[in-house]
Amino acid sequence: MPGETSGGQITVQNWYSGRSHQIEQIAFADGSTMSAAQATVLGNVIRATEGNDTLIGRVDTTFIDGLGGNDTITGSVTGNATLRGGAGDDLINYGHRSNNNVEGGDGKDVLAFAGQPSSISIGYVNILDGGKGDDKPVGGVGSEIYRFSRGDGRDVILDDDAFDGGFGVVDKIAFGTGVAQSDLTFSRSRDDLVIALNGVPGETTVDQITVQNWFGGRSYQIEQLYFDDGTMLQAFDVKIIGTST
Repeated sequence: MPGETSGGQITVQNWYSGRSHQIEQIAFADGSTMSAAQATVLGNVIRATEGNDTLIGRVDTTFIDGLGGNDTITGSVTGNATLRGGAGDDLINYGHRSNNNVEGGDGKDVLAFAGQPSSISIGYVNILDGGKGDDKPVGGVGSEIYRFSRGDGRDVILDDDAFDGGFGVVDKIAFGTGVAQSDLTFSRSRDDLVIALNGVPGETTVDQITVQNWFGGRSYQIEQLYFDDGTMLQAFDVKIIGTST
């Protein structure tokens, strides 16, 4: 209420342990009601504050939003969820036996998997989008889709399919609106592949992706690169233009 410094709350113990612990209906002063099923879904959403938060999801958590601040977010190993860091430098740990949509947001974010992956991770797809800022997405637990758009900064990807045994998984980089194959320049820096987006007139910064250990073995390579116009480039078709230091 306006002027109050804190709100009231009711805790229903063991709600998520079973239906016998749930309240069947919640009634409001305006005559509206909410069912136990509706309340259960709303309870599966975790929203942080604008400060630095540590958020841990359950197996039934479907959405975690870090909002502002430098947050640490850990999703369930097996629960499918959207994990959003929001503004700030965030660490987001996603489950390796689930399908997740991981969004870093603005800031320097690390997107990594939680737990010990294995061949059980095969068949799951994680979408990793670092957002704006210099981010570090880490894959290798099933198939990953790394999203990257103009203005996203300088991201460093580590994708090692050996984490899950490399059983025929297909990883992808999906470039955003307006990025075509002709906009990319590929170069080698030691064992890393550097993918630079050609600059737009008037821009002073260069967006790029560094794929760590690309030349160290096939397990580190991203199998496919997808573009806004619907075309696709295979890893073995990548042509190195030059060599960095």
